[in-house]
Amino acid sequence: PVTGTSDSTGSEEALTCARRWLTDCTKTHEQCCARTSKGWLPTRLIHDQLKLLQHNIEELQRQIPFGKLPKTWVDAITITRAMGCEYLWIDSLCIIQDSAEDWRRECSVMGLVYKNGWCSIAASAAKNGSEGCFMSRHPTCFQPLIVEVESRRMSAAYSCSARRFRVNRLAQDVESPLYQRGWVIQEWFLAPRILFFARQMIHWECASGAASEALPTVNKTKSVLSFATKLRARYERAPMSLERCLEEWQKLVQVYMSTRLTMVRDKLPAFSGIAREFYDQLLLWKAESGNQQGQTSYRAPSWSWASIDKPISSPIDTISRRTSKHTIINVLRAEVSAAGEDPFQEVSSGFIR
Repeated sequence: PVTGTSDSTGSEEALTCARRWLTDCTKTHEQCCARTSKGWLPTRLIHDQLKLLQHNIEELQRQIPFGKLPKTWVDAITITRAMGCEYLWIDSLCIIQDSAEDWRRECSVMGLVYKNGWCSIAASAAKNGSEGCFMSRHPTCFQPLIVEVESRRMSAAYSCSARRFRVNRLAQDVESPLYQRGWVIQEWFLAPRILFFARQMIHWECASGAASEALPTVNKTKSVLSFATKLRARYERAPMSLERCLEEWQKLVQVYMSTRLTMVRDKLPAFSGIAREFYDQLLLWKAESGNQQGQTSYRAPSWSWASIDKPISSPIDTISRRTSKHTIINVLRAEVSAAGEDPFQEVSSGFIR
């Protein structure tokens, strides 16, 4: 039987489902709860196309005019309230956008923002900030089909959904505007929990499993998780060997290099949170075939993948399968000068001998 109807991903019914996932995760998922630090807070938070600038910081500290906010931000505030959370972090409102000093300082701790956030909100179907998180839909398109099964061994009810609405449909939908954003890779990798507001339904993902409105019970089978969350869960479960760590690092770099950035100078900052997690960096990479789009302004040495804007591949998988390895190059000296205090972000120069 089909129960209930909802013609929007922002309906009370949909948000109640999301709140249930969040509550269950924060109370019962030990692996997820262990990831966050309750004592850490960003420099700025929003209490309960506008930007934080030097000239309006005092005004916005007094009051944020709700009518000036893009629809996606308004919806995010609605979601935050519905989840019972008091504070929200939005980069454009919590980092002074026309201050290079503030941006560099706050960007250096952005990974901690994602790691220690209670839950990240993803406007998966929106192409820009004006489209919002909530989408209209047919009220029965996502409803689960309940199948009663009786046998000698068990008597239970199982939920299943139409094949086109798989529980991890969003993770596999490479056409999603969200999936194309360069910044989203580290956001996805570091966040303990994510609510995806897709076109047809809400999806949930945490280190313990995934769910959707079509299949609301959290599926703890690791195969349903997105690449980034699955890798994060595996990374945290047990210490990795150096070889395994390098393999996982290369997978993330390759995925990242297939995405796009509005500002090309963000090539390193948008990946710095992941770099901090792995720390070891590789030089083994090659650009995929096609015209190479080089950097128009300096942001990284030419031997770094951060110097180009196109997909890359790595021979690390092939090397790992070989029975013997031979070193043919010795690094005599390598040096990179950071543009600021954070060694994981923008650089001013670098060389290798």
